[in-house]
Amino acid sequence: MYFIFNELLFFEKILLGILKMLRDSAMERFLTTPLEEREKLEQINNLSARLSSNEAVIAKLEKELNDAIAERDSEVSQIVYFFRQGHIATVYRLIVIPT
Repeated sequence: MYFIFNELLFFEKILLGILKMLRDSAMERFLTTPLEEREKLEQINNLSARLSSNEAVIAKLEKELNDAIAERDSEVSQIVYFFRQGHIATVYRLIVIPT
């Protein structure tokens, strides 16, 4: 009996939460003028445009970063290869005079 009672309270709390959200949404809808609604929609559209623009910039920067990391790794592996082969002069030239 106690378990069923707690379960009912749980579902009642959920239902009350949903009804409060609906009430708040309805009150906001009724208290908002058409001008305010248009301004809100315009702000959302502006934010959406800025978001997509920022995502494009982020993608471009991530690509540049990945390319730079790949180039660095290539240079390091080349230096390590020549160092292991005992070509110290080549290693020195690669380190001191980067291309």
